[in-house]
Amino acid sequence: MKNLDSIVISEDVIALPKKANSFQKLIKIGQYIQTYTNWSECLWLRKKVGQPTEEMRTVYFRSGIKMKVRVGTPDISILYEVFKSGAYASTEQLLKRANKPCSVIDLGANIGAFTLRCAIANPNVYVYSYEPGPQNSYVFRSSIELNPQLRDRIHLFQEAAARDTGIAYWHFDEVNPGGSILTTLPKEKDIAVQTRSFQEILARAEYPIAFIKIDIEGSEYQLLDNTNKQIWKPVPAVVVELHEDPSGKLTSEQWLKRMADFGFKHQKREHSSILLSR
Repeated sequence: MKNLDSIVISEDVIALPKKANSFQKLIKIGQYIQTYTNWSECLWLRKKVGQPTEEMRTVYFRSGIKMKVRVGTPDISILYEVFKSGAYASTEQLLKRANKPCSVIDLGANIGAFTLRCAIANPNVYVYSYEPGPQNSYVFRSSIELNPQLRDRIHLFQEAAARDTGIAYWHFDEVNPGGSILTTLPKEKDIAVQTRSFQEILARAEYPIAFIKIDIEGSEYQLLDNTNKQIWKPVPAVVVELHEDPSGKLTSEQWLKRMADFGFKHQKREHSSILLSR
């Protein structure tokens, strides 16, 4: 128990606030132990957040799945949020009840944590994932290769959901890759990426849609510009993380009002996400 005791004492290892007591730290360690087989390495990865490197490590879940994360980035925190904190619990319950093939569309898939969670929830689930960033997509693909049992039910497109099909520019945030954004005014090192209209994204789904997850760092506002009630009709539910409108034209309340006009009702908030359904 000597090593465990040293982890409990060190606040930095689990990145809790300084006011956190030893009991809170012990709870956090217990949660890591319950979730990961290589939990001590995962605690170390949590400590390294904010010191980005090009190194990748493998995280081993007790469920049997494996995922790649980048050392020094919030990747490890994203895994904890998606798989352990209770975020997206309602959508997982929706999938567990699926008794025939269905499609999930993951807009802003990042490193694929949400996609993999959906795929393991039910063998009837097929996930169509959109992540334009080459850095994030590379990590995602690496995780797909680690889980060959899921490979046939995950379709990853290195594209961005946008107002129209075309080209935009990807601005990569090295410290927080999940916060990388699309821009129409590229800076040095920004790269051109493929965008795909919402209508074309829906058309690719082979089976009836269970729900759509939207976490696209502000692009959710322009996504509505070229859609209407009829286009959204095949979608029974949406889970969205709302950000500020980069153009400053709309508020999150106005975005939700527009979705209400399309027939969606605000059901509940889970962590930073909002569940809407018909």
